[in-house]
Amino acid sequence: MTKRRPTILVCEDEELIRWALEERLRQDGFHPIMAGDGVRCLDRVAEFSPDVMVLDMTMPGRTGLEVLYQLAGTEQRVPVILLTARAVRDPDVQRALEIPRVRLVEKPFNLDDVVDAIHELLK
Repeated sequence: MTKRRPTILVCEDEELIRWALEERLRQDGFHPIMAGDGVRCLDRVAEFSPDVMVLDMTMPGRTGLEVLYQLAGTEQRVPVILLTARAVRDPDVQRALEIPRVRLVEKPFNLDDVVDAIHELLK
């Protein structure tokens, strides 16, 4: 019997970052799903029920924060890695970190940091 690969939804508007994350996640045995904006991200959550979501804080359509807060109020309690270039002390970042199973990775980031955070959230 084959073990199911965890589905990781990457919601990031920067194409190069999406590509790098997709390649790395695939190499590490994950099943990556991509979305380039907040609206598509919410569609992908409903469609795939991901195990973990990598969510950029600022995206077109709906911001990562809007997506995060919308999901926090539903049955879809997806663990989230929030990508941000904002300072950790930013009030919006602090409020987002109060939500259970949300981790922060600051931009610019190392791909290892994202993969480590995914493994942590999958435990």
